[in-house]
Amino acid sequence: MNGERARDLVAGLRSSEPGERLHALDRLAAAPRPLRGDLLDAVLACLSGETKVLQRRAVDVLRLTGSAKRLDIVARLRAACDGGDPSLRWGAAYALGSLGVFSPALVTPLMEALAQRDGDRRWAAAGLTVAYGHAHAEVVVPALLTALAGGGSELRKMVLYVLRDLSPGTPEIAAAFMRSLADPERAVRLAALSALCRLDPPPHGACDLVLRVIRDDPDLGVRRAATSALGVVGRSVAAAREVIDEASASPDEGLRRAADRARRRLGADALG
Repeated sequence: MNGERARDLVAGLRSSEPGERLHALDRLAAAPRPLRGDLLDAVLACLSGETKVLQRRAVDVLRLTGSAKRLDIVARLRAACDGGDPSLRWGAAYALGSLGVFSPALVTPLMEALAQRDGDRRWAAAGLTVAYGHAHAEVVVPALLTALAGGGSELRKMVLYVLRDLSPGTPEIAAAFMRSLADPERAVRLAALSALCRLDPPPHGACDLVLRVIRDDPDLGVRRAATSALGVVGRSVAAAREVIDEASASPDEGLRRAADRARRRLGADALG
């Protein structure tokens, strides 16, 4: 790459206009070359871009140019995960996770992203956390349990979904799911029900807790979800079948549908 073209690309990557930065990244992706010096700095700066497209394209450029395999660049991304710019922390974590480079440095920015209001970022972080957890459960699971115990409601909800998809199935995780059935936030209780239904076999006492949710929870949507969950946790429990029968006759259409789902689940188990 000649000096004039490199300077032109750097100027585009450092433009105040997101469209110009994206165009420069597209040019690099179309004719990938090793990144060094100012050009590398400018690409890494795009990881803190205000749009998701910019961040994704910067990661593409790192991958296509082979830069992600360079130890110096990986070290810079890990350092950025601990930096003072929240947007760059996430961008660096996103880059490392997307490139399959996992490190304890990712834990903090991933937990921060799981707590974000931005749903796209939350679920992107969830996917990366699941991938990291499959590779290094000994690092990720304790961090998730700590976040579940002390994080905000959005974080608690997302942690439950991540643990559900990791499916570690340990007594500690099962106990965390069951405790979360009593969380003060509706969305967290719904996530706990979803997570509990992934455990096979259901943990001891799960059916009793779900029956209590059906009886006492103030939210109709949660009671509906709990009724559906009886199809998983209520196997061979007479009280569960009685509640399902009662819900089948409810004037609430949603409860009737939940009861039908539960009955189908129980029937599928019997056939299996």
